[in-house]
Amino acid sequence: MRFKGLIILYFILISCFCYSKGKDIIIYEAKGYKFPYKLNLPDHKINLPEILEEISGLSYINKKTLLGIQDEKGMLFYIDAKTGKIKEEIKFSKNADFEGVESVNGTIWIIESNGDLHRFKNEKHKKYENFLNEKNNCEGLAYDNKKKQLLIACKAYPYPGKQKGKINEKAIYAFKLKTKKLKKDPVLTIQLDSIRQKLKMNSMAKAGMKILTFLNPSRNDIIFRPSGIAIHPKTRDYYILGSTGNLLVVYSSSGILKAIVKLKSSKFPQAEGICFSPKGKLFISNEGNNNEDSFILTFNPINKK
Repeated sequence: MRFKGLIILYFILISCFCYSKGKDIIIYEAKGYKFPYKLNLPDHKINLPEILEEISGLSYINKKTLLGIQDEKGMLFYIDAKTGKIKEEIKFSKNADFEGVESVNGTIWIIESNGDLHRFKNEKHKKYENFLNEKNNCEGLAYDNKKKQLLIACKAYPYPGKQKGKINEKAIYAFKLKTKKLKKDPVLTIQLDSIRQKLKMNSMAKAGMKILTFLNPSRNDIIFRPSGIAIHPKTRDYYILGSTGNLLVVYSSSGILKAIVKLKSSKFPQAEGICFSPKGKLFISNEGNNNEDSFILTFNPINKK
């Protein structure tokens, strides 16, 4: 009975986890940095068809077309960037848990949750395995056009093998397109303590966090679990979504935390995909739920220079 009671308490605390109320959704900005989007005021909402209810990845093709993927089918979906209608569907692989997609100079790359990368070009499919696995739960994929590499964001365990003492970290890895190899060391390590210290949590949330960590140390990451990643085309900053915790964090390419933004659940029920246009227009996709179908929100930068 005592164990059962702890389990019930565990889920109650998860449901009560929240932040102090405030008008500003900007939780943190580094000195001299100004977050360039108003995420509470989207410029456009693109409603998606039912087949993309579980849209898990998003990539920019051109001003008329976005590329999406959903986590149950080995399908690529070319989406009208204004209406949300499917312009084309292409089967690239058998069904699996696909979580991120990137278009790189005519080649499509897809990340599977177990860390496998899939390349699709000219109707040919090839899979690249690496040292990551299902325990890492890879959910984010981005393309770094300066360094010619893909970035993979791990939602769960940060490293391969034993994870003892590493539950307070999240990792981003780089896959070099020239060698087709995943670099051993992360290009970015996110310290959850650095985020936790800046969150405006109310007293209930702080107490709940302590109890959750005591009950199950592996849930120490409830404040932030990466679900998507993109690189800003002008600043080169890393924009990392966390559907768990409802946050967007911004890091410089050198690993400096620049911003933490709260994603209001009313506008972002489950943010999973993120990408930019070459001019810096931001796109964030949300999976559907019982109350609403999936959709994409677009945001123009505040400073349109």
